[in-house]
Amino acid sequence: MVVKAFVNSNRLPAFMTVVDGAYNVTDFPADLNPTCLFNHSCEPNLTMMPMLALFALRDIRAHEELTYNYFEKSGEIVERAGKECRCGTSSCVGHLPFCI
Repeated sequence: MVVKAFVNSNRLPAFMTVVDGAYNVTDFPADLNPTCLFNHSCEPNLTMMPMLALFALRDIRAHEELTYNYFEKSGEIVERAGKECRCGTSSCVGHLPFCI
């Protein structure tokens, strides 16, 4: 079985399933998790790949630098790595996280 995602004429997510050469198009409700299309196997033919997704916290002006906080959690205590943070914001903690 092959499952391919595409956008249908209504601009809604849809999936095309190919089983032994037969095509079936399925409209896929946006509130339904796509993982329901896949089953478990101890000998899988798929793997998961973590994907980075960033979302705007506020409106961003044209040509404004895009930034995010390297600290995973607000207020997280992180060992100093010896690298100075130069973001220049009023809430700057002065250093980058250990892993950077």
